[in-house]
Amino acid sequence: MRGLKHSGAVTICNHVHEMDCTMVAMAVYPQRASFTTLPLNFKRPIAGFFVRALGGVPVPTTMQENNVFFYVLSDRVNHGRIIHFYPEGNLDRYHEDLYTFKKGAFNLSVTSNAPVIPMRICYRVRPGKNRKPKMTLIVGKPIYPDFTLLKKDAVAKIAYESRVAMEEINEEFKKKCAKK
Repeated sequence: MRGLKHSGAVTICNHVHEMDCTMVAMAVYPQRASFTTLPLNFKRPIAGFFVRALGGVPVPTTMQENNVFFYVLSDRVNHGRIIHFYPEGNLDRYHEDLYTFKKGAFNLSVTSNAPVIPMRICYRVRPGKNRKPKMTLIVGKPIYPDFTLLKKDAVAKIAYESRVAMEEINEEFKKKCAKK
């Protein structure tokens, strides 16, 4: 993250806890990220406060909103902001496997000529009474779009590379935990 101090980026992470956005916000600090979220989350009693405070951006519900959404986010990335996506599109608490990725984050990356920074929340179970898994956020290396390809192919390629990077992060974490 240090090498991206004044340039924009798209960050992605598996969405496995209601408060994982705070972990991502801490990882990108001192920069401030904008988080894509469902419009419903702005109306939730307590979570709505955090969604607004952490720079939540409602995902579009219509095609007209979609164009404005990507225009605004692209402008933010081009002005050095970080935009965060949960590419799986849903929250599944403590789920270790990745679901199919939606294309929005990768489309924004290619359109804005910005890297995708994969992040992964990994788990290990702590011994003792409390069997709740301990979460660790690991930040991967930036992945840049390939402009030698057509846009559709470039989006598919960076999505695939990002998924592979997130899987590798998880495998390395498991190996490291097994050694301890």
